[in-house]
Amino acid sequence: MVRRNEAVTASFHFFAREHKAEGAKPRRVPFKPEEFDALAASLQRRPTIILSNARDKESLQFRQVVPIEQVVRVDPRTVFGVFKAAYWGHSYENSHRGEIPADSISLRPFHFLVYLSESGRLYIGSQYLGQFGGYTGLSRTLTSLLPDPESINAHSYRLPASYYREAQAKEVRVSISKNSGDIARPNVFQSGATIGFKKQEKNDGFEKAVADALLSLVGQPQAVVRSAVARLLRENELFAAEDKDIDDCTVVALVNGKRKVIHMIETGQFATRFPLDVQLNQKGHPMYEPTKTEMIKVLRNEIISRSEDV
Repeated sequence: MVRRNEAVTASFHFFAREHKAEGAKPRRVPFKPEEFDALAASLQRRPTIILSNARDKESLQFRQVVPIEQVVRVDPRTVFGVFKAAYWGHSYENSHRGEIPADSISLRPFHFLVYLSESGRLYIGSQYLGQFGGYTGLSRTLTSLLPDPESINAHSYRLPASYYREAQAKEVRVSISKNSGDIARPNVFQSGATIGFKKQEKNDGFEKAVADALLSLVGQPQAVVRSAVARLLRENELFAAEDKDIDDCTVVALVNGKRKVIHMIETGQFATRFPLDVQLNQKGHPMYEPTKTEMIKVLRNEIISRSEDV
């Protein structure tokens, strides 16, 4: 059965190359179309990673490279494909395979794109599914395929809190690390370790309260956001949570008339994650063509339009 899942997101980043000479300011050197052509060709002929090979396994464990596959040249400036992020380090039980040992490697597929802008920047889009993703390994792999990798600086694209100034919050969802019976309000629900509260009436002040308490903190350190979330729950008699118990917080809001899920806490992730309106296949992963269309649309509408002179 094909399903829609709002947890499909993508982060965006860019590579800029600078040459530094002693006593002089760094000189920006744009990436050339022929360099992009070479990168695209390298991605299309990436060797197969063999999990039984000790060297391949080690490179995956330390995120030196990621497997790359299904690469297509969308146009002269855009490449799209699939990379696989490695997860390992702890054992767990599986209903089909029994206990999976700690030293085994699991690979999860994610989509990516690379775009060469007119200004000579390389933009990278990296897809996430829920909290899972693998931009770090993807970034290292792309850097290793480019000439003069030591001169490349990677930047993450993050929307400022001001972008959400006019957002109209409709719902707040908070994930906590332990259950509690201290739920006092009728508009609160709990499913496992998730608490949510929604706008109830037209003039209940919900949008302003969320904007002041949470959306104004977009981009702030996790400790600041967790403290604000815990305080919001306590002040509204929703839940007596400590800062450390807050695992995640998302705000469902209308931004410029479109429904978006805003991730307030992004562990190990410093780039804004943009929601992708895509469906999942039978294996629970985003479908290739719709994801390609969505990521290119976000790149053009949300990133290039703000970063480049177009």
